[in-house]
Amino acid sequence: LGNTMFVANDVALNQSQPWFVPASAINALRREAIEQLEQARLAGWVRPQRKAAVEPPVEYPEKTLSYLANVYNQLAWQFYRKHGVEVIDAAYEAHQEEGEVSLMITKHCLRFSYNLCPKQAKGVKGVMGQVRAEPMTLKSGNETYTLKFDNVRNKAAIMADIERLETWVKYKNGLCSDCMGSCCSMPVEVRLPDLVRMGVVDEFELEEPVKNIAKRLEKQRVIQHFNFKHGIFTLARRANGDCQYLDQQTRLCTIYERRPNTCRNHPKIGPKPGFCAYTRNPKAARPVQPVKLSG
Repeated sequence: LGNTMFVANDVALNQSQPWFVPASAINALRREAIEQLEQARLAGWVRPQRKAAVEPPVEYPEKTLSYLANVYNQLAWQFYRKHGVEVIDAAYEAHQEEGEVSLMITKHCLRFSYNLCPKQAKGVKGVMGQVRAEPMTLKSGNETYTLKFDNVRNKAAIMADIERLETWVKYKNGLCSDCMGSCCSMPVEVRLPDLVRMGVVDEFELEEPVKNIAKRLEKQRVIQHFNFKHGIFTLARRANGDCQYLDQQTRLCTIYERRPNTCRNHPKIGPKPGFCAYTRNPKAARPVQPVKLSG
Protein backbone atom coordinates (compact mmCIF):
# COMPACT_ATOMS: atom_id res chain seq x y z
CA LEU A 1 0.00 0.00 0.00
CA GLY A 2 2.01 2.91 -1.29
CA ASN A 3 5.37 3.30 0.43
CA THR A 4 4.16 1.62 3.65
CA MET A 5 5.02 -1.80 5.04
CA PHE A 6 1.53 -3.14 4.31
CA VAL A 7 0.52 -5.18 1.26
CA ALA A 8 -3.01 -5.94 0.06
CA ASN A 9 -2.98 -9.60 -0.99
CA ASP A 10 -6.67 -9.62 -1.93
CA VAL A 11 -9.47 -7.06 -2.28
CA ALA A 12 -13.13 -8.20 -2.22
CA LEU A 13 -16.05 -5.87 -2.95
CA ASN A 14 -19.53 -6.93 -1.79
CA GLN A 15 -22.02 -4.66 -3.52
CA SER A 16 -25.54 -5.06 -4.83
CA GLN A 17 -24.88 -3.03 -7.97
CA PRO A 18 -22.01 -1.19 -9.68
CA TRP A 19 -21.17 2.14 -8.06
CA PHE A 20 -19.01 5.02 -9.25
CA VAL A 21 -16.46 5.95 -6.61
CA PRO A 22 -14.02 8.86 -7.17
CA ALA A 23 -10.33 7.98 -6.95
CA SER A 24 -9.92 10.56 -4.18
CA ALA A 25 -12.46 8.68 -2.04
CA ILE A 26 -10.66 5.37 -2.61
CA ASN A 27 -7.32 6.96 -1.69
CA ALA A 28 -8.87 8.43 1.44
CA LEU A 29 -10.13 4.97 2.44
CA ARG A 30 -6.70 3.50 1.79
CA ARG A 31 -5.00 6.10 3.98
CA GLU A 32 -7.58 5.57 6.72
CA ALA A 33 -7.01 1.80 6.59
CA ILE A 34 -3.23 2.29 6.82
CA GLU A 35 -3.66 4.59 9.81
CA GLN A 36 -5.83 2.02 11.60
CA LEU A 37 -3.34 -0.76 10.82
CA GLU A 38 -0.50 1.31 12.26
CA GLN A 39 -2.52 2.07 15.40
CA ALA A 40 -3.31 -1.64 15.79
CA ARG A 41 0.39 -2.52 15.53
CA LEU A 42 1.30 0.08 18.14
CA ALA A 43 -1.44 -1.12 20.48
CA GLY A 44 -0.22 -4.71 20.24
CA TRP A 45 3.47 -3.90 20.64
CA VAL A 46 5.04 -4.91 23.92
CA ARG A 47 8.17 -3.04 24.92
CA PRO A 48 10.97 -5.56 25.49
CA GLN A 49 12.67 -5.63 28.83
CA ARG A 50 15.81 -3.59 29.12
CA LYS A 51 18.92 -5.70 28.84
CA ALA A 52 21.11 -5.99 31.88
CA ALA A 53 24.25 -3.88 31.92
CA VAL A 54 27.34 -5.59 30.55
CA GLU A 55 29.62 -6.79 33.30
CA PRO A 56 32.43 -6.04 33.42
CA PRO A 57 31.84 -2.70 31.64
CA VAL A 58 33.24 -2.32 28.13
CA GLU A 59 36.70 -0.76 28.16
CA TYR A 60 36.96 2.77 26.77
CA PRO A 61 39.50 2.83 23.90
CA GLU A 62 41.67 5.44 25.66
CA LYS A 63 43.20 5.36 29.13
CA THR A 64 43.86 9.09 29.32
CA LEU A 65 41.49 11.97 28.59
CA SER A 66 42.62 15.57 28.27
CA TYR A 67 40.53 18.63 28.98
CA LEU A 68 39.23 18.35 25.40
CA ALA A 69 36.99 15.47 26.51
CA ASN A 70 35.00 18.13 28.39
CA VAL A 71 34.51 16.12 31.59
CA TYR A 72 33.02 18.77 33.85
CA ASN A 73 30.80 17.01 36.38
CA GLN A 74 30.97 14.05 38.74
CA LEU A 75 28.61 11.85 36.71
CA ALA A 76 30.77 12.19 33.59
CA TRP A 77 33.89 11.46 35.64
CA GLN A 78 32.28 8.33 37.15
CA PHE A 79 31.20 7.12 33.70
CA TYR A 80 34.72 7.22 32.25
CA ARG A 81 36.25 5.72 35.39
CA LYS A 82 33.73 2.89 35.21
CA HIS A 83 34.87 2.15 31.65
CA GLY A 84 38.55 1.97 32.49
CA VAL A 85 39.89 5.49 31.94
CA GLU A 86 42.70 6.07 34.42
CA VAL A 87 43.65 9.74 33.93
CA ILE A 88 40.85 12.27 33.47
CA ASP A 89 41.62 15.96 33.16
CA ALA A 90 38.94 18.46 34.08
CA ALA A 91 37.17 20.40 31.34
CA TYR A 92 38.48 23.80 30.26
CA GLU A 93 35.64 25.47 32.17
CA ALA A 94 37.18 24.21 35.42
CA HIS A 95 40.09 26.65 34.83
CA GLN A 96 42.74 24.09 35.74
CA GLU A 97 44.74 24.40 32.50
CA GLU A 98 47.74 26.72 32.62
CA GLY A 99 49.11 28.82 29.79
CA GLU A 100 47.83 28.76 26.21
CA VAL A 101 45.76 25.73 25.26
CA SER A 102 43.63 24.75 22.27
CA LEU A 103 40.06 25.72 23.00
CA MET A 104 38.35 24.56 19.80
CA ILE A 105 39.43 22.54 16.77
CA THR A 106 37.44 22.90 13.56
CA LYS A 107 37.77 21.84 9.93
CA HIS A 108 36.06 25.02 8.76
CA CYS A 109 38.85 27.27 7.53
CA LEU A 110 38.37 30.95 8.30
CA ARG A 111 41.24 31.90 6.02
CA PHE A 112 39.38 30.28 3.14
CA SER A 113 36.12 32.03 4.06
CA TYR A 114 37.82 35.43 4.08
CA ASN A 115 39.75 34.78 0.84
CA LEU A 116 43.02 34.80 2.76
CA CYS A 117 44.12 31.24 2.01
CA PRO A 118 47.56 31.17 0.31
CA LYS A 119 46.41 28.18 -1.76
CA GLN A 120 43.64 30.29 -3.28
CA ALA A 121 46.21 32.79 -4.49
CA LYS A 122 48.40 30.13 -6.10
CA GLY A 123 49.09 31.04 -9.70
CA VAL A 124 47.66 34.55 -9.41
CA LYS A 125 50.29 36.98 -10.66
CA GLY A 126 51.35 39.57 -8.12
CA VAL A 127 49.51 37.85 -5.26
CA MET A 128 51.33 34.61 -4.53
CA GLY A 129 53.58 35.03 -1.51
CA GLN A 130 51.85 38.24 -0.42
CA VAL A 131 48.79 36.75 1.26
CA ARG A 132 49.15 36.94 5.03
CA ALA A 133 46.38 35.61 7.27
CA GLU A 134 48.18 35.30 10.59
CA PRO A 135 47.89 36.24 13.28
CA MET A 136 44.09 36.01 13.36
CA THR A 137 42.18 36.39 16.61
CA LEU A 138 38.65 36.01 17.92
CA LYS A 139 37.43 38.35 20.63
CA SER A 140 34.67 37.62 23.12
CA GLY A 141 34.26 40.27 25.78
CA ASN A 142 37.61 40.68 27.48
CA GLU A 143 38.93 37.38 26.13
CA THR A 144 41.13 37.17 23.02
CA TYR A 145 41.70 33.84 21.28
CA THR A 146 44.54 33.30 18.82
CA LEU A 147 43.83 31.17 15.74
CA LYS A 148 46.44 28.78 14.41
CA PHE A 149 46.26 26.83 11.16
CA ASP A 150 47.44 23.34 10.30
CA ASN A 151 48.26 23.47 6.59
CA VAL A 152 48.40 19.69 6.30
CA ARG A 153 44.99 19.11 7.80
CA ASN A 154 43.54 22.00 5.85
CA LYS A 155 43.70 19.76 2.79
CA ALA A 156 40.61 18.10 4.19
CA ALA A 157 38.83 21.39 4.72
CA ILE A 158 36.06 22.81 2.59
CA MET A 159 37.19 23.17 -1.00
CA ALA A 160 34.11 24.93 -2.35
CA ASP A 161 31.31 27.10 -1.05
CA ILE A 162 27.91 26.09 -2.41
CA GLU A 163 26.71 29.68 -2.25
CA ARG A 164 29.74 30.99 -4.18
CA LEU A 165 29.79 29.62 -7.70
CA GLU A 166 33.29 30.99 -8.32
CA THR A 167 34.65 28.36 -5.89
CA TRP A 168 33.09 25.45 -7.80
CA VAL A 169 35.40 23.13 -9.72
CA LYS A 170 35.00 21.73 -13.20
CA TYR A 171 33.49 18.27 -13.04
CA LYS A 172 35.48 15.27 -14.22
CA ASN A 173 34.96 11.52 -13.96
CA GLY A 174 35.90 10.11 -10.57
CA LEU A 175 35.44 13.38 -8.70
CA CYS A 176 32.53 11.91 -6.72
CA SER A 177 34.67 9.10 -5.28
CA ASP A 178 36.14 11.20 -2.47
CA CYS A 179 33.57 14.00 -2.24
CA MET A 180 31.44 14.74 0.82
CA GLY A 181 28.33 14.78 -1.36
CA SER A 182 28.05 18.55 -1.20
CA CYS A 183 25.56 18.60 -4.09
CA CYS A 184 23.20 16.75 -1.73
CA SER A 185 23.08 19.90 0.41
CA MET A 186 21.46 21.89 -2.39
CA PRO A 187 17.67 22.29 -2.85
CA VAL A 188 16.27 19.50 -5.03
CA GLU A 189 13.33 20.30 -7.32
CA VAL A 190 11.31 17.34 -8.59
CA ARG A 191 8.16 16.58 -10.55
CA LEU A 192 5.43 13.99 -10.11
CA PRO A 193 7.18 11.24 -12.15
CA ASP A 194 10.20 11.65 -9.86
CA LEU A 195 8.03 11.25 -6.77
CA VAL A 196 6.46 8.10 -8.22
CA ARG A 197 9.90 6.62 -8.95
CA MET A 198 11.03 7.53 -5.43
CA GLY A 199 8.08 5.59 -4.02
CA VAL A 200 6.41 8.45 -2.14
CA VAL A 201 3.48 8.78 -4.58
CA ASP A 202 1.44 5.90 -6.03
CA GLU A 203 0.60 5.87 -9.72
CA PHE A 204 -3.14 5.70 -9.05
CA GLU A 205 -2.82 8.89 -6.98
CA LEU A 206 -2.01 10.79 -10.16
CA GLU A 207 -5.76 11.03 -10.79
CA GLU A 208 -6.10 13.23 -7.72
CA PRO A 209 -5.70 17.01 -7.84
CA VAL A 210 -1.99 17.76 -7.59
CA LYS A 211 -2.66 20.19 -4.74
CA ASN A 212 -4.00 17.32 -2.63
CA ILE A 213 -0.85 15.31 -3.28
CA ALA A 214 1.33 18.29 -2.39
CA LYS A 215 -0.62 18.89 0.81
CA ARG A 216 -0.13 15.28 1.92
CA LEU A 217 3.58 15.26 1.10
CA GLU A 218 4.12 18.53 2.92
CA LYS A 219 2.30 17.16 5.97
CA GLN A 220 4.55 14.08 5.87
CA ARG A 221 7.59 16.38 5.51
CA VAL A 222 8.57 14.82 2.21
CA ILE A 223 8.48 18.18 0.45
CA GLN A 224 9.16 21.68 1.67
CA HIS A 225 7.37 23.66 -1.01
CA PHE A 226 5.16 23.22 -4.08
CA ASN A 227 5.09 25.59 -7.04
CA PHE A 228 1.62 25.06 -8.51
CA LYS A 229 2.25 27.22 -11.58
CA HIS A 230 5.20 25.12 -12.76
CA GLY A 231 4.26 21.82 -11.07
CA ILE A 232 7.57 21.67 -9.19
CA PHE A 233 8.04 20.17 -5.73
CA THR A 234 11.02 21.08 -3.55
CA LEU A 235 12.15 18.19 -1.36
CA ALA A 236 12.41 18.80 2.37
CA ARG A 237 15.87 18.86 3.92
CA ARG A 238 17.37 18.21 7.32
CA ALA A 239 18.19 21.01 9.73
CA ASN A 240 21.82 21.01 8.55
CA GLY A 241 20.73 21.45 4.93
CA ASP A 242 21.42 17.88 3.82
CA CYS A 243 18.94 15.97 1.69
CA GLN A 244 16.82 13.67 3.84
CA TYR A 245 17.85 10.75 1.63
CA LEU A 246 21.57 11.28 2.25
CA ASP A 247 23.20 8.82 4.66
CA GLN A 248 24.89 10.94 7.32
CA GLN A 249 27.68 8.43 7.92
CA THR A 250 28.65 7.27 4.44
CA ARG A 251 27.53 10.48 2.67
CA LEU A 252 25.92 8.27 0.02
CA CYS A 253 22.42 8.50 -1.45
CA THR A 254 20.04 5.95 0.05
CA ILE A 255 17.77 5.99 -3.02
CA TYR A 256 20.49 6.24 -5.65
CA GLU A 257 18.78 3.94 -8.16
CA ARG A 258 15.49 5.84 -7.72
CA ARG A 259 16.92 9.35 -7.42
CA PRO A 260 15.08 12.20 -9.22
CA ASN A 261 16.12 13.61 -12.58
CA THR A 262 17.56 16.73 -10.97
CA CYS A 263 20.20 14.56 -9.31
CA ARG A 264 20.70 12.40 -12.40
CA ASN A 265 21.42 15.42 -14.59
CA HIS A 266 23.74 17.21 -12.16
CA PRO A 267 26.18 18.80 -12.84
CA LYS A 268 25.44 19.01 -16.56
CA ILE A 269 22.31 20.94 -15.62
CA GLY A 270 22.51 23.17 -12.57
CA PRO A 271 23.48 26.61 -11.25
CA LYS A 272 26.83 26.36 -13.06
CA PRO A 273 26.60 23.70 -15.81
CA GLY A 274 29.63 21.43 -15.92
CA PHE A 275 30.86 22.54 -12.48
CA CYS A 276 30.16 21.19 -8.99
CA ALA A 277 30.72 22.24 -5.37
CA TYR A 278 33.36 19.57 -4.78
CA THR A 279 34.22 19.07 -1.11
CA ARG A 280 36.94 16.56 -0.33
CA ASN A 281 36.04 13.83 2.15
CA PRO A 282 38.82 13.59 4.77
CA LYS A 283 37.97 9.94 5.45
CA ALA A 284 39.12 6.94 3.46
CA ALA A 285 37.98 6.64 -0.13
CA ARG A 286 34.42 5.41 -0.41
CA PRO A 287 32.75 3.33 -3.13
CA VAL A 288 32.26 5.26 -6.32
CA GLN A 289 28.74 5.95 -7.48
CA PRO A 290 28.92 6.52 -11.23
CA VAL A 291 27.57 9.85 -12.39
CA LYS A 292 26.14 9.61 -15.87
CA LEU A 293 25.61 12.90 -17.63
CA SER A 294 22.53 12.93 -19.81
CA GLY A 295 22.77 13.66 -23.49
